[in-house]
Amino acid sequence: MLLLVAAAQLAFSFMNVVIELLDRNTPVPITTIQIVAVRMAITYAGSTSWMLWRKIPNPFIGPPEVRRLLVARGVAGFFGLFAVYYSLGYMTLSDSTTLTFLTPALTGLFAHLFLGETFTERELLAALASLVGVIFITWPSFLFGVGENDISGERVLAWEIKETHVALGVSLLGVTGAAAAYTIISAIGRRAHAVHMVAYLSGASLIATISGMIFFRIPFVFPSTFRSFVYLISAGVLGCIGQTLLSIGLQGEKAGRGSLVMFLQIIFSGLVDRLTFVHPDRLPFFSFLGSVIILLAAYFGTVRSPRPISSLLSFS
Repeated sequence: MLLLVAAAQLAFSFMNVVIELLDRNTPVPITTIQIVAVRMAITYAGSTSWMLWRKIPNPFIGPPEVRRLLVARGVAGFFGLFAVYYSLGYMTLSDSTTLTFLTPALTGLFAHLFLGETFTERELLAALASLVGVIFITWPSFLFGVGENDISGERVLAWEIKETHVALGVSLLGVTGAAAAYTIISAIGRRAHAVHMVAYLSGASLIATISGMIFFRIPFVFPSTFRSFVYLISAGVLGCIGQTLLSIGLQGEKAGRGSLVMFLQIIFSGLVDRLTFVHPDRLPFFSFLGSVIILLAAYFGTVRSPRPISSLLSFS
């Protein structure tokens, strides 16, 4: 199951590269909210079509006993997704990425508090060590200052204090939403098919993004070239594959343990990005060190340990 979670991170990494290719090769810019809407439309169509083809019961609304949990999974997952894209409007890529990777530790804590899952010292230490690895790779400006060390190498936005605080709050809300979504997947377990969870997430996100485009009068931009059309559709397909693999992997694994593997995405993204684009690495040593820390922490955290985190909280 952990291999499926890792495969999902690879799919998401390719998706991010395709989105960057779309941005570079589209004469008329396509808004982020439209990209998310198209991605989720493809995901919803693919997931429901697959369930109809496989004759899975209740393909559109899921099993009766877990429908509320499925709705909660969809809503929480959308907030996690929305926060990432929103924060990029006011924060650097490195800052947003670093905050996003608070999710695994919070997922393990949520699963321990609400589901009674064992959250081991090993898993906590692995999550914290992986976060240190992410910091070495992304070199976030809120720790090291804004300037040449921004790994994106493209742009650093000037913030107003109020906007920065709002973006930080939204990012933390997104981290909470993502952790809640992963915990809910574990709570649902085998009572619903994993593709049901994908359908609810994509359905909730599709409703929210289309509503946002209508409310804010954001025009829908049709791809002006065949290449940009292929990139847009490819992003949707890769997103669908990634969400499906992630849901299947988390469904059969402890929430906290499974979420640790998500740290691999930053390594996959870096490798795929460097094979596709020419991005000078200003901090090659720290990037390498961060990658090694993440790989070791992922291995360390996914090896089962009998000692629960509750022992750390005991004063006896």
